[in-house]
Amino acid sequence: MRRRGAILLEMLLAVVLFAMAGLAIYGALDRAADGAISTRERLRGADLAWSAIAIIECGLARAESLDGPVTERSPLWSGPTSGAGVDASSADAEWSLRIESEPGPFRNTTIISVTASRLEGESQRDWYTARQLVREPGGAVALRAEGREP
Repeated sequence: MRRRGAILLEMLLAVVLFAMAGLAIYGALDRAADGAISTRERLRGADLAWSAIAIIECGLARAESLDGPVTERSPLWSGPTSGAGVDASSADAEWSLRIESEPGPFRNTTIISVTASRLEGESQRDWYTARQLVREPGGAVALRAEGREP
């Protein structure tokens, strides 16, 4: 009888150890998945922020026109178009940009700061902020055409 009890106890211990190992692995996988999602969101925010700065720097749009939610009308929109038969309220619809500018340290320059945030539940979460020194719209060519020195 003692042998049966010992085997039962060994089996019970093995099952408990197996369950604990399984829970540890599940926890590690869950944290890794959360990290991957967080990284994906941070990269999307960085892409939106740097793309906005590039568009402003090229003179394709003014900072005021890009400030606010990223919608279908925005040059930064990468979601489906309204005629595609797909719900356009997903993907980029939850993202918004906050753009601030201040005079740069050099003549005819501006420091642009773009913060990409995403709506999560009831609150906005800032994911990425990009800052860059840019020339005034039009650059040196436009300034020379106006008779001003860059």
